[in-house]
Order: sequence, then C-alpha cells, then structure tokens
Amino acid sequence: YLARTFLESCDRDSLVQLDATDLVLGGWCDDFMLLEQIGGPHTKFFAVIEQNINEALDLIEQLGDHANSSLLSKLLFANAITLLETYLSDTLIFAVVNFPPIMRRLVEADPEFGRSKLEAKDIFRKHERLKSDVVAYLEGLMYHNLNRVKHLYLSSLSVEFPSDIDFIYRAINDRHDIVHRNGRRKDGSIVSPDLNSAKELLLSILQLAQIGRAH
Repeated sequence: YLARTFLESCDRDSLVQLDATDLVLGGWCDDFMLLEQIGGPHTKFFAVIEQNINEALDLIEQLGDHANSSLLSKLLFANAITLLETYLSDTLIFAVVNFPPIMRRLVEADPEFGRSKLEAKDIFRKHERLKSDVVAYLEGLMYHNLNRVKHLYLSSLSVEFPSDIDFIYRAINDRHDIVHRNGRRKDGSIVSPDLNSAKELLLSILQLAQIGRAH
C-alpha cells in the first residue's frame, strides 16, 4: 500500500534523477529511510512484531511443563494483544503522517472529521494544524477495537482485514478480563488460557499483521 500511495502522490509526467551520495554522506537520511519502507518487502513495524512474536514463541517452547505455566500463559496471552495494538497503531500513524494521499482518504472517510463544522475564516488555521489534529486523533484510538480499526485501514490504506478472525476478537475480550478482572468474566467463569492457546493467538496475530505486506 505504501508503494501505491507514493506513486499516487507523484506527478505522472515527471521524470527525476538524483545523485544522492552527498546527501547521504551528509546525514540527510530520513527521506531515504522512508523510500526504504516503500520499496521493502515489509515495514519496520512488521519486523518488530515478527521479532517479538518469535521471541514469545521461543519462550513458550522453553517453558514446557513449567510449574507456573498458568500464570505465564495469561501474561503471554495478554501481551499478544498488546503487540497487535502497537503494530496496528504504529503502521497506520506512520502511513498517515508521511503520505498526504492517505491522510486525505482518512479525513474524507472518517465520520469523526465529517462532523466537524468549519467556517471560511478558519480554513487556513485548520489546514495548518490538520496533521497534528489527525495524529492526536489516531493516538487516542483504542486499537483493540478491531471493528473501528478495520474501517480505518480499509478507507485510508485500502487494506481489508480477513473475515475469519473471530478467535482474535474473543481473545481481545479475554485479555480485558485477564488484565482488569484477574481472569474472571462477568458471568463468573474463568479465563484460563494455556501455553498452546497463547501460541495459537501469537501465530494468528502474526498472520493478521501480514495483511498489508502485499499492497
């Protein structure tokens, strides 16, 4: 999706050639790091979540029949959702901040901005602070609300979440009860993930995180 959006932001009739050696040697690397994200097989955020999940999977293999596997399973299960939230947040905010076409799609499609009333005298002031307003809005979202997040990904990044992620939806609810209710649901039943369910959740999240890699 980054490559496509980058091309959309360029004048299709322009041809630019640049010898960037002096810029790179002078330390001006930010724009080239951005181009690396566009042209690479995956973003730096995917590399981070992939590494974190692989570390968690390695830990599960090492734990085996550990005496405290029940407690550790809850910790790993809850942390898996945190990894997903961080990945979804970092990826979306990075794309919106760095690619004006994506920011425009988000602002035009999201109901939060559609409700904003704007008088002509405020147009320039609003334009000046639009990026910071959008970032503040995105940073304030709850990224475990997948129904909200999948709409944002589709409308701004043209990335569609798979339909078969009910297991992750249930895991998000269970994570809430683990973190906020010490593993007890409202009906009194106990949330008791084991290492195998923690492993299954981590693998499901890794698969979900790959949705944008081919765009």
